[in-house]
Amino acid sequence: MEKMPATSTETLLAFAGVAPGGPEAVQRKMFGMESAFVHGNMSMGLFGDDFHVRLSPYDRAEVLALGGRPFAPGGRAMKEYVVLPAAVVADEAALRGWVDRAYAFGATLPVKAPKPRTKPAARGQRKPAER
Repeated sequence: MEKMPATSTETLLAFAGVAPGGPEAVQRKMFGMESAFVHGNMSMGLFGDDFHVRLSPYDRAEVLALGGRPFAPGGRAMKEYVVLPAAVVADEAALRGWVDRAYAFGATLPVKAPKPRTKPAARGQRKPAER
């Protein structure tokens, strides 16, 4: 299994500086890394030092033209997500602009209800066999 990439302190600080706020914005971990959600839909996140954002087809094409690439953790592309190029990430105003676009796009998506949390079985215990 592929080792998860580490995220630098600098990238974590950049994420914290641009992550959306407000009652609909929630930050939590995805792939074990910082991510931001709006109405239950991931709008942006980190994967190592890569910033990925969820955008409209038009905005995705623009990011790709700027030197971005599809977001493909583990080699499998995630639809609607692109990795921002390093030049964008290095420019706080540009980064904030793309994060704002990602948040706005995420807000247009249907609200995703949280999945019910299931209590994991205690170690050594099994479900009773069905008869």
